[in-house]
Amino acid sequence: MTRNEAIAELVRIWHSPHLDLILKARLGEVIEALKGADGDLISRQDVVNEIHKYFVEEIDKTPTEIDEDGDELYADMPTVNSLLACNKELSKRIKSLPSAEPKTGEWIRKKVTVDDLTFTREECDQCGRLGSVTWNFCPNCGAEMTKGGDDE
Repeated sequence: MTRNEAIAELVRIWHSPHLDLILKARLGEVIEALKGADGDLISRQDVVNEIHKYFVEEIDKTPTEIDEDGDELYADMPTVNSLLACNKELSKRIKSLPSAEPKTGEWIRKKVTVDDLTFTREECDQCGRLGSVTWNFCPNCGAEMTKGGDDE
């Protein structure tokens, strides 16, 4: 899957009305981490690992409130259960997304005539989106372009 597809799915979940503020904050951290990741493609397992990092590994570091002395009080059992349940649900949803196996494609150069003008354009052979032979990936379907620019 592309990194943007993973982020889009997590943003859809973030907008869900049943998430409390702590879960939304954690999910926001996962989204920001994915935005800063390298590369256009990401495996589903890498996304699940990021979710696990922010929802499970950090449980003991989650202050839920500050007492009158200014000391942080850490996650109570309902909060821990909520984080674990959210981790499980997010992981399940990410794993159900389309395959993380990168697909390959190529740019197909097509001649187009409009009125009396003829010009060429490149389209992804996987999804038909317009692109450029200088691009390594299709921005629409995420296909890695192995070659391109051949006339159709």
